[in-house]
Amino acid sequence: MRLGIRGADGTDGTGRVKEQIGEEAHAELFDNATHHIEQANLRGAQDEDIPKLRARGFDLEHLRAGANSRLGFEQETQQLLNDAAEGAVALGDRVAWLNDRPPGSQMARASSANAAGSR
Repeated sequence: MRLGIRGADGTDGTGRVKEQIGEEAHAELFDNATHHIEQANLRGAQDEDIPKLRARGFDLEHLRAGANSRLGFEQETQQLLNDAAEGAVALGDRVAWLNDRPPGSQMARASSANAAGSR
């Protein structure tokens, strides 16, 4: 994430602030701001803020669906690695098996997306 300071007219004032407060204070200011923004992102929206966010286009259901999809992918990956670690199947064979997954599985979708992205 790259933070910056904009003036009322929309111009970039980051350099000007850096000159005024010094490089070390500027770095500390931006590190703290980044830290707080990242914490807020991890916490997510507060219940009382949801109606205002929805009015601005926030789609909670879409975010939940994405998180659930990611969870399913992580669970399948964990099982794949656990099976390989237990010697059930060689890991290379399991990775090759990903390409033959049924279309609805999390791993098949991820494998297809990764393959499409590498073209």
